[in-house]
Amino acid sequence: MIRLGFTGRLFIIFVTGLVAVQLLAVLAFFLQRSRDTDTGLRMPLPDQAAALVELLESTPGPPDPSELGAIAARHGLEVERESISRLTEQHGLRWGPPASES
Repeated sequence: MIRLGFTGRLFIIFVTGLVAVQLLAVLAFFLQRSRDTDTGLRMPLPDQAAALVELLESTPGPPDPSELGAIAARHGLEVERESISRLTEQHGLRWGPPASES
């Protein structure tokens, strides 16, 4: 059996600590993700969000809010219209056509 010196033991303790911290971080991430999903916040997959943005950017003029649900449904997303104002206010976003420049 190999006997480790003081440095070897410290290295093993350090690596074990790093692995434990990473496991805790992953656990915290999945717990928070689970809580967000339980409250109805389902994040779209990146490729779904990218496809939706491309589609909205390719339409002439500002997107029609009444068509937003149909557009999102084509990409497997759901739109909760009642949450739009709350989320835009909470995250400092702007919803609607751009303000006219004078």
